[in-house]
Amino acid sequence: MKNRQTTILYVLLCCACLFSCQRDNTTKLLELAEAQIWENPDSTLQILEQIPSPEKLKGKEQADYALLLTQAKYRCNILAPSDSLINITIDYYKEKSDSLLNAALKTSDLSAKVNIYSILYKRTEEDEQYKKAIGYLKNYIAVIDSIRDELKSTEIRELQLKYDTSAILRQKTEIQMNWYLTIVIGILIVITLIFLYSYSLKIYRKQKGEELFQQKQESIKLQERIDGLQIMVEENENLHNLEREEALNKIIALQNEKGEKDIRIKQLEIMFRAKDISISSTDAEALQTFLRITEQKEYTPATNRDNLQHWLNITHQDFAIRLNDKYPSLTGREKDICYLTALGLSLDTVAQLLDVQPRSIERYISRICEKFSFSKGSKESFIDFIMAYAHNRYKHT
Repeated sequence: MKNRQTTILYVLLCCACLFSCQRDNTTKLLELAEAQIWENPDSTLQILEQIPSPEKLKGKEQADYALLLTQAKYRCNILAPSDSLINITIDYYKEKSDSLLNAALKTSDLSAKVNIYSILYKRTEEDEQYKKAIGYLKNYIAVIDSIRDELKSTEIRELQLKYDTSAILRQKTEIQMNWYLTIVIGILIVITLIFLYSYSLKIYRKQKGEELFQQKQESIKLQERIDGLQIMVEENENLHNLEREEALNKIIALQNEKGEKDIRIKQLEIMFRAKDISISSTDAEALQTFLRITEQKEYTPATNRDNLQHWLNITHQDFAIRLNDKYPSLTGREKDICYLTALGLSLDTVAQLLDVQPRSIERYISRICEKFSFSKGSKESFIDFIMAYAHNRYKHT
């Protein structure tokens, strides 16, 4: 019998402990929810959902739960289905104390205030407490007006925000359109310039191509005349010395003319067919030196001699190499005179390029002819020898 009583007592104590623990846990959750109601109403709803069996709450816990749930739903823009939760709060605090009710009415939650004043107005009117009913009704109307003002302010702010957003979007669209228009105009200008450049370049290349073709045809005709004269001189043994000499002089003149044509052909090929012709930087520098000498009449031996030698080697069958190998005793100035003469320049022009007097050129030529082992060191014989040697036609031993 005693064991049964002990067991029953133990079970009752356990139930009491469990109920007490559950009650303490509910109180802590309500306090935590109240602390979060203003800054984090979403968190308040989640905390209140953790309270087990809220419909079984009694007294203050039930009233606090109802008030906190109403406020949290209002702040989260969730409409309450009825005023039952506010009624629970009012009933509890009305029975306890008017000061607690006033404390509840100090909340900044306008929806909760409207519900509280509405219920208080109805109850005081039913209890024929008309003076209090009038006060509650005035408070109810004042809160309603505040809600309307707040809604209007919110609507105005939303409209202003929409207007600002649309204005920003419109301005952004205008800026984008201006950028697009600028880009399109720029592209059209670039395309037009490219077209004009391509068209002018095409015409220019066409003109130079025609000139190149004409120069080649004339060079071919000159070569045919040279070959004809050479065959005539070689096969006709009955020619007089005077006729033979005239024929040889004519051959030399034609060779000089053809050499000039060939130089022009090379210039055109290098300048206007660069895509099809691969030239080295040395060849390009040699060409520039040749153009400065023949067109601008400028020549600096210290810097231009090597380029001039290279140009003569590629255009006159290694003229500079052959000349230096056969006559290694030539000085730098003597080489310059030979090189410039091989370009077909007159001796006066050579003197001008070397910045010396014509008489000095004559003295240089006399010394050169001695090294060439000429019996007569005349200017004419020197020029004839250089031009023939440049075209590899001289048979002197």
